[in-house]
Amino acid sequence: MTSKLPLFRPVDPARNVQLHAIALVITEACNFRCCMCDYWKLENPTAMPVSMAEALQPLVAAAKPRSITITGGEPLMHPEWPRIAALYAPIAPVRLCTSGLLLAKYLEDVDKHVSRLLVSIDGATDETFFAVRGVKNVSRIWKALSAIKDRNPEVRIDVKMTIQKRNFEETLAFVELARAAGFVDGVGFGMPDFSLQAFALPTAERDDYQRTVLLENDELDRFSAIVDEFYSRYSQLVESGYIFEGDLRRYLQRFQAMSRRQAHPDIRRCSIPNYNMAVYPDGQIRGCFFLQSDYTVDKLLAAGISGIESVLRGRRGFDSTSVRNCRGCDQLLFNESPYEAAPPALAAS
Repeated sequence: MTSKLPLFRPVDPARNVQLHAIALVITEACNFRCCMCDYWKLENPTAMPVSMAEALQPLVAAAKPRSITITGGEPLMHPEWPRIAALYAPIAPVRLCTSGLLLAKYLEDVDKHVSRLLVSIDGATDETFFAVRGVKNVSRIWKALSAIKDRNPEVRIDVKMTIQKRNFEETLAFVELARAAGFVDGVGFGMPDFSLQAFALPTAERDDYQRTVLLENDELDRFSAIVDEFYSRYSQLVESGYIFEGDLRRYLQRFQAMSRRQAHPDIRRCSIPNYNMAVYPDGQIRGCFFLQSDYTVDKLLAAGISGIESVLRGRRGFDSTSVRNCRGCDQLLFNESPYEAAPPALAAS
């Protein structure tokens, strides 16, 4: 049985506070060693104090977001993550973004507080999973997901692969693996972050990072054939929303452009920062994971609900086509997203 819980709802211009979603990045700690992320390299990863989550909760409740995401790092490494989830679950559906390795330990907490799970798996075989994520025993994650669905058939379970050099040839096999599982509600595909603004990548050596994840000439040709087969085989799954994230044609063009074989894709007109907030453990608040900000939790708490209104209104003039980090962005390409063109609400005063 699969969940009918939708990923998105339409923009509602009548809402006074247009905060659609808030992400709580509750820890930078991680128990994986992924080749496209540097959180695991941090010597002193920060964690969100429960007191910060408690202080923010009344403001978030007043803003009435449609969804709340708890993420990291690996959020299950935060010892108080169930307590934080319990604080926010009464406000809106909680989505937990996790690597999944610790899920079996927290089946009851997931059942109580989580409406959606997004699990990054990044490979259809044990060998590829280990090559990308640096940890073995992917079957343990699939077993935990099955157990979660058995406990609560209404929880939405999505799995995701970030396409890159070490796993691109398993793109089709990943879809088939998820379908065969029988309990997966959606499959997503992402791209590595070439802005180096998230996943603790600002300290990464750009050339080394790109060599790790980029496809070379013969690989680009093979991926091109895979993309053609993907849309030939799965067009109905894309249309239905089962494949909920990813524009593989755009990803191919980006990989080709990075190898100077093709022009870069068109710059997206994205309005994610107009409607969303990401709160980091150090107190920074961003409108998008990939855009730095000087706004903080302390400023928001001092301003109250008007602070959320001001921040979101202040972004009404946001134009992704003029922002450097947005020009090469292929992140968060949700197929049902209302954020890929500026909605009418952006023009409201």
